[in-house]
Amino acid sequence: MKTILVLFIASFLFFLPQNINAELYMWIDKNGVKHYSDTGPDENTTFEERGEYELEEPKKETIKDRVKKLRDQRAERSRQREKLYKKTEATPKNKYELMMVRIEPDGKNHIKVSGRVTGGEPCRALKVDAFLYSNNGGRSHVIAVLKRAGGAGSKLFNGKDYVFDHARDDWKISSVYFNCMD
Repeated sequence: MKTILVLFIASFLFFLPQNINAELYMWIDKNGVKHYSDTGPDENTTFEERGEYELEEPKKETIKDRVKKLRDQRAERSRQREKLYKKTEATPKNKYELMMVRIEPDGKNHIKVSGRVTGGEPCRALKVDAFLYSNNGGRSHVIAVLKRAGGAGSKLFNGKDYVFDHARDDWKISSVYFNCMD
């Protein structure tokens, strides 16, 4: 049994390719055709030499870099959403107002926005979109739907959003849009 195993291994090693460390050449001839070979182009072949290439190791991304990248992406989406709302200008004829606004941290990564919505035409379902920004570059988009809003009285507005590490920042409202969804 050992003899058969030794013969098998010896024959396997005998038939292995001899050029394990061979170089690989790639060139483009004058007709623009790419060629790949282990011997290189003939002496009569004209080609443009492009030099040697080295593979770079991929850059390792730290958790801090990843969080910053996610924050920046979220802020950009919020800016784009706010631009879209400014173009459509939801319900310009209805004069709703957001009053007595209070913005406070709710835990480490959330902010809570509250206030009162007054004025405007009576509406069975009023969507409130509040866009906020912080002194450290944080951006947020808080959405709330109020039932039976508008008219002579006022309705309490509450919203909450996840803001990564910006909960303790100083937040301000950049714009508010109202949309009656009857």
